[in-house]
Amino acid sequence: MTDEAVFDAMGEGWEKSFLNAAAQEIWEGMKYVAQQSVYSSLPLSNLYQWQYNPGANHCDGCVERNGQIKTFEEWEDEGLPGSGCTNCYYNCLCDLVPVEKGNVDDKKSNEIDDDDISAQIDLNSDGKKDSAKIRELPVETEYIKLIREVLRDTKFFDTGYLPPEMQKALYEKYNKLNNDLGSSFNYEFGRVHVKRLNPGHTNDFANYLYDKKLQIGIVELNIEKYGLEKEVTPEDIKKFESSIIHEAGHHMYEIHGLEARVNDFYDKNHVEIYQNASVKEWKTMKNCKEFFASSFDRYHNSTMVVKNSIDEKVYFFIRTIYEELAEKGKK
Repeated sequence: MTDEAVFDAMGEGWEKSFLNAAAQEIWEGMKYVAQQSVYSSLPLSNLYQWQYNPGANHCDGCVERNGQIKTFEEWEDEGLPGSGCTNCYYNCLCDLVPVEKGNVDDKKSNEIDDDDISAQIDLNSDGKKDSAKIRELPVETEYIKLIREVLRDTKFFDTGYLPPEMQKALYEKYNKLNNDLGSSFNYEFGRVHVKRLNPGHTNDFANYLYDKKLQIGIVELNIEKYGLEKEVTPEDIKKFESSIIHEAGHHMYEIHGLEARVNDFYDKNHVEIYQNASVKEWKTMKNCKEFFASSFDRYHNSTMVVKNSIDEKVYFFIRTIYEELAEKGKK
């Protein structure tokens, strides 16, 4: 194909789109470097208040953080403005503003003790203690503490919004992955965040993205699906466990460069998969990445159906990769 034919195929306006995309990426990079340069000079023990720019649009995460006062070290653990910890990601225009020593007591207003929790429940429910409102307050169980000890390089945000049964499942699944795969799993596994997902993912149970600037994988668990205000059923737990491992499969696919290998397998077998596979969702996969994550989830959770030759072929393909990752992660 000639250069002229390539440009024709790209359509009108491609130059503007290309330049806009390039400029956006450059701007994001420069903004990130500038922010990190400023933040790296701030004393860790001093108090800083999260303040949003009054002239900018704000995501839910920034609105929630606005006005909160913490040490820089605490903000670093939770996520600095522009670090990608909120829904606006690198477009965040919020700042951390130093708090005068005379205003240190203001920090107490952002902390909630047992009495404050009762008062907040009353306030939110017009004077009546509503159990549904209690579930809205983040309460971490011992399982979150345990998983933080297992995955020391991974940050966990707002996991207290998960029902206790799901916090336990989060620990059990991540602990098993860590035991099975070691560094093959936890390498660059940087953040797990319970949050409202961005538009386009609002109906998803979870989402995975790889932050190239920070070089970390990020798992986002949809609070609309898991921050439940009802009794948790065994089916809820199964869906949650499946989501955890599915997104871990995306992480394996990303950091271990499995795209070519999975694509080759899928290209050779997709017709037979579509016609004969026992797992219905494999027949409607958007891409090979989703196919791998689904297969990885089913293999790990022992829910893969093996009824015929193509089921068996997929099973052994995923098992081989899993065992190779396990061997690699134990070295």
